[in-house]
Amino acid sequence: KWLGKSDGQRGLEPLVTLAEEVLGWRGKAVADHDGGGLGAWLKWLRLSASSATFLQAREKLAQSIGIAAPSPSPVHRAVRQAGKPVAAKKIKRKSSLPLILFSTTGLALIALGAYALVRWNEARQPQTPVALASVEEPKAEAPIPKKKKAPKVVEEATPEPTPEPEAVVKAEAPVESAAPAITGETDEQRANRNAIEFTDLSIKQTKASDEKAAQQKTAVAAKNGVFTIADSELLATQDGNEVSLEGTLKGFKKSTKGKTLYLLFSENPEQNEARGAIFISKAGEDLSETNLTTLLGKKIKISGKLNINKGYRLERQEIEIKKRAAIELQ
Repeated sequence: KWLGKSDGQRGLEPLVTLAEEVLGWRGKAVADHDGGGLGAWLKWLRLSASSATFLQAREKLAQSIGIAAPSPSPVHRAVRQAGKPVAAKKIKRKSSLPLILFSTTGLALIALGAYALVRWNEARQPQTPVALASVEEPKAEAPIPKKKKAPKVVEEATPEPTPEPEAVVKAEAPVESAAPAITGETDEQRANRNAIEFTDLSIKQTKASDEKAAQQKTAVAAKNGVFTIADSELLATQDGNEVSLEGTLKGFKKSTKGKTLYLLFSENPEQNEARGAIFISKAGEDLSETNLTTLLGKKIKISGKLNINKGYRLERQEIEIKKRAAIELQ
């Protein structure tokens, strides 16, 4: 359609689609430097496809990839010789010049784009071997003078007594420490030593964990099911159990969506601090904030199932209160 048929679109949108398919950039954002400059040309073509001409696209492509802009394809016009009148029938025929012009320009633009793509691929692939060659060259040339001069350096250095005292110092210094024994061990010995150390550490950690669990179990038993907000570690072991929490009621707070009423036992409670929780939709009128206001500043005990509400950086301990009798004055 873009080669000049009257029933197709006259813009360069098909050329945009062709370029995206060839470069593998269909539906992708590209930077100006991508493809050795093809990214800048494609971005310009996407924006100007409906108004730009083929000549402008060719010039912009050449400018983006850094080559000389190709000259427009020559248009050969028929020259009428003097004295030979044009027949009347030929004047009525429609000229094919626009079709030839669009076809020639379009093919030239595609050829230029293909040439730019090939140059970009060739420029990208050889970069690795060239860089390696440039790095390897000094390595290959460096040993040549060293090999020639090596005998002279050795002959001059052998009679010098300086290295011997240095070696003695290095050998005597580590004698006082255990470092040489570890440094001289084989890989197998090092692996065995690491395995033993890791096993010992695991045993110690397991033993410490068991001791802590035993201590917590004893402490929980001593609490007889009644805890305070200071017993957060002990409450963490009671998820899903029926417990009691006692303390002075300091205030109320509703959840973000207003579905839960919290009973707070400190002035500025931390996010994970233990608290009472009343689900407003399930609670009776006697558990409303208005009716519970009389308990502010008084020592109370609440009882119910402990639910640990876990979230992002959140392990809040909530004791669900289902009825008024679960709140007792102390």
